[in-house]
Order: sequence, then C-alpha cells, then structure tokens
Amino acid sequence: MKLSIAQLDRACGTLLGTAAGDALGGPYEFGPPRGPDLEVAMVGGGSFGWEPGEWTDDTSMAVVIAQVAATGADLRQEEPLDAIVKRWHEWSRHAKDVGVQTRSVLSHAGRQGISAQTARAESAALHKTTGRTAGNGSLMRTAPVALAYLDDEAALVEAARAVGELTHYDPEAGDACVLWCCAIRHAILTGQIDARIGLQHIDMNRRDLWASRLNVAEASKPSDFTNNGWVVEALQAAWCAIATTPVPQDDPANGVFELEVIPIKAHMGSQLAWQLTIRTLISLSPPEQGWDRYKDCYTNIAEPGAWTTRVIELETLVSQNELAQSEPGRHSHYAHRQHLAGSTINGHSIRALCGVFLVPTQDHENLPRCPECQEQFEKLRT
Repeated sequence: MKLSIAQLDRACGTLLGTAAGDALGGPYEFGPPRGPDLEVAMVGGGSFGWEPGEWTDDTSMAVVIAQVAATGADLRQEEPLDAIVKRWHEWSRHAKDVGVQTRSVLSHAGRQGISAQTARAESAALHKTTGRTAGNGSLMRTAPVALAYLDDEAALVEAARAVGELTHYDPEAGDACVLWCCAIRHAILTGQIDARIGLQHIDMNRRDLWASRLNVAEASKPSDFTNNGWVVEALQAAWCAIATTPVPQDDPANGVFELEVIPIKAHMGSQLAWQLTIRTLISLSPPEQGWDRYKDCYTNIAEPGAWTTRVIELETLVSQNELAQSEPGRHSHYAHRQHLAGSTINGHSIRALCGVFLVPTQDHENLPRCPECQEQFEKLRT
C-alpha cells in the first residue's frame, strides 16, 4: 500500500508515540492518577528505576511485534506468532519488569517448549482457572498490528485478536485491541481518530456495552479511571485523554494553521520532496530557537544523513577521549543590515542571500565571502 507523506508521518508517529508515551508514564506506573495540576515529565525512576527516556515492558513487547510484522509476515499465521512468542520469552528472562499475567503465561509455556500454540494453551488455561485475564498488557503493545494491516481491515481485526490471545485470552482484552487498532488505522489513513470506528467488529452481545463505555470516557476526566490495570479502564482512560484534550484550531491571522505538502506521485518519498517540505517550512516560519550548529549552518531541521554523520563523528571523539569543539562558520554571508544587530544580541537567526540561516557570532572581515551570496548580491546590483 502506497502511503502519502502525511500518512507515512502518522504511521511513524504511531511507533514513536507508543515508545515516548510509555517512557513518559513509566515513572508514574502503579501510582495514583495524576490530575492536571501535577507535572508529568520524562524523569525516570519509579518502581523499577527506569532511566529518563527508557520505555517499559509494553514497548519492548510492541517492538517485537513490529520487527516480525516488518518482514511482511501475516500475523495471523503460526510461524510469525511463534517468532513473536519466542522473542518475548527470551526478553522476559532478563527484563526489568514483565506483567504478572504475561510472565505466568510465558514461563509456563516455556517449560513445554515455547511456541504460539503452548502460549495460547497457557493463556486459555489461566483464563479458565481464574476468569481474570483482562489485564491491559495486550492493549499496550498492540499498535504495531495496526501498521501491518493498513490495507486490510478484516485481516487487522483477526491479527489483533490472534496476537492478543497469546497472553490475554479474555474476550474483553481482544475487543480492546480490535477497537484500538481500528482507531489507529483510521487515524493514519484519514487524519481523524475515532474509537467507535471498530465497533462493527465487536460481537453483537458486547457492542452496546463498549459503546456505553466510550460514552462514559468522553464524559469523564482521565484521572477518573483509577483501575487502568484492567484493559477496559485502560482504553477508557486513553480515549478520555484524547477526546477531552483541546486541539488547536487553524488561526491563520495569528500564524496557527495546518500545512500539508503533497508532491506529485512521481516524486513522492524522494529527496526532492523532502527538500521541498523543509524549504517550505523554513520559508513560512524560520526557526529561531534551539539551534543545532552543524558545519556552516544552524538548523533544527537536519538534512538527510546529517544526524548519522554527526553520530559517527561523536562516536569517534568518544573513542579517542576527546571533546567536541564548535565548528566556526567558513564563510561570511550577505544579509539585510536591519536584522544584524538584533540577531547578534538576541541570538536569533537571519537568512542570508544564499538561503542559509545563521546566527552571527564572528567577525565577518576574517572570513571569505560565500560564493552563492556574492552571486546573488551581484544580481541585485545589476
């Protein structure tokens, strides 16, 4: 399935949001709900001593699903499900934290020879024995399933249940995974998120119940859901947060609006499309804060390959036990004089005739002139 740039961005955001949100919430896990007056920060700590930015077991398990799905495998089939369960089992042996229900299933299945079949059998046996296998674990890791079936909603529904049942056999857990995956799929394809879009795939005997649960979520506050270890309240809390959080509306007069750059089919996903998007964003709102100095430019939108190159340079410096030095500009640039004083004092960027954004920090008399700026300046004089 060929995705537009906007759809691809949303798909990538699904995985990034899963990991970032997990790392953000990890330190507060098992604590009371935090009201809007309390800070939530990427600070690490918590019950398991997470590092700042470190994700929990939920993302660790989601990554496995994403890795197997990325091979093109059908997650409804036994072979990829075997691969998922085996990787989960290996990871669980050394993980900081594994959900109680998940650990029980994986450990018992491991004693019989870890596979999708033994995991399902243990999951079903646990449900039969306790009647309580609707923890939130299967829901928290389910997002990558949606990405694997953007072109096939029916297959998505089957795969969401198949992956969920490996550790969480309760139909409530399966329902929650289906609803969340359908909502993610719909959001990626249309730009609109709707938790009700998947209700048609829920058994008739439970459909109205789930609809009423979503109604409750929309009429509540996230902190009202205190039992979010239960998959139902976990989904309600998430949907409540989404449904009740104001979304900024377009206000062009005050510089708030949505921009979508859609190149023609021939250039979609190309370097040209990437450069066009960057230049369009810069021309609309030149970045002036949080600059990253690299080579002869200051930028907060890296050129393709710049970050990789910089990482390699930094790794080399670390191996040599050396400090990184700021690299001075190599050229002096032409810019409008009215911008120079303020930008030098305040550290704001200016745009040179060649198109480079920079913050003046050096005596330009000691630097050679930028050839592109010189060329543009000569054209202005003529």
